Amino acid sequence: MRIGFCASATASRAKPTSSRSTSRSIRGGRVPNHFHPRSEERWQIVTGDVEFTVGGRTHRPTPGEQLVVAPGVRHWFINTGSDTAILRAEVEPAAQMQQSLEEGAVLNSAVKLTPRGIPKNLAAMLAGAEFAERFRDSIVLVLPFPFPPPVRQRLLSAPLASIERRRKKGAQP
Repeated sequence: MRIGFCASATASRAKPTSSRSTSRSIRGGRVPNHFHPRSEERWQIVTGDVEFTVGGRTHRPTPGEQLVVAPGVRHWFINTGSDTAILRAEVEPAAQMQQSLEEGAVLNSAVKLTPRGIPKNLAAMLAGAEFAERFRDSIVLVLPFPFPPPVRQRLLSAPLASIERRRKKGAQP
């Protein structure tokens, strides 16, 4: 998935209050099940066929339609069309959204996760735990069974993230 960003801020704040992005999702491309603890996300389909699941309900918005995901609501999407889909998203408050989406896309495209978001091996699990720990205020991945629920995942991610940071540090020259 390719993502472009535009952040906006009010005159009284140094940090962006919202983040806008344009995403291109190839056929079969997906964003795994997750939620944003403090941010509302608004999606608009520009072109393509995309299936969203938001709070357990399936939506198939057509180009021009907008879908709003409240903070704390689980959601995911998949490009069900035969062509690249183009989507626009706005997230408020922005938090670390741009960085988490960019790094999440890299993690996903590095084929470290299955299409359902499950780590493929121990290295992928450590990288995912480090990602989850670093961006825990912005995004929470909801991994399927046999993984524990998000609250327990957070308890496990801190020690696993520490292992990953030490592993990365040891790999540097």
